[in-house]
Amino acid sequence: MKNIHILIADAKSFMSNEVNRLFIAVLIISAFFALCQYIEFREIENIKLLISESNKNLSENITKSRKRTDFRYFNITRSLEEIHNVKIDTHNGELKN
Repeated sequence: MKNIHILIADAKSFMSNEVNRLFIAVLIISAFFALCQYIEFREIENIKLLISESNKNLSENITKSRKRTDFRYFNITRSLEEIHNVKIDTHNGELKN
């Protein structure tokens, strides 16, 4: 208990000087800003990580979809030309024999 009283007395004598109080205040404020910057940096890194993971998942889904897609169904003009023996003008949509 005696040591605590000595510690408190030493802290009082240290803080009695105005320069020491200013030093402690600047130290506390800079530590607070450093902590805020660290937290913000961690949040930005987490957001970057989430974005990269979602981009990776999106690209994987696209490649899986491309593997499953049968592109012959998308070539409608060729199949209509073959089925009906007509020529389709793709600029204005007219049929030519």
